[in-house]
Amino acid sequence: MRKYAMVPLLLCLILLSACQNEAFDIEATSINVYENQQGSGTGKLQFTIKDQDTINDLLADLRRARTDDVSNVDMASPDFYLDFIYDEEVVLSVGYYTEPMDGARYLYKNKLYKVTTEIK
Repeated sequence: MRKYAMVPLLLCLILLSACQNEAFDIEATSINVYENQQGSGTGKLQFTIKDQDTINDLLADLRRARTDDVSNVDMASPDFYLDFIYDEEVVLSVGYYTEPMDGARYLYKNKLYKVTTEIK
């Protein structure tokens, strides 16, 4: 009977680990914020975020965020693109909306991430 006492705990750990958004399990030393020119995904560099606490907090929020699949939704392109940089290389690029849509500002691979943290 004792062998099975750990099964519920193990199942909970597996379930909790599956809820994390692994794409955001990265290290970044800065975030370059680019304007999105006419939905092209390219644009002029607006500013760079170098505050490590801000970067780590945003990544933590994105890792544990709920998501909505928008692959079949006709919606506007993000206002900005955020390039997460580590060791002078882009490790992740995420869309950013200045106005939250249903509690979400961030877009990555056809998923809206329910995080309302503003980029300043």
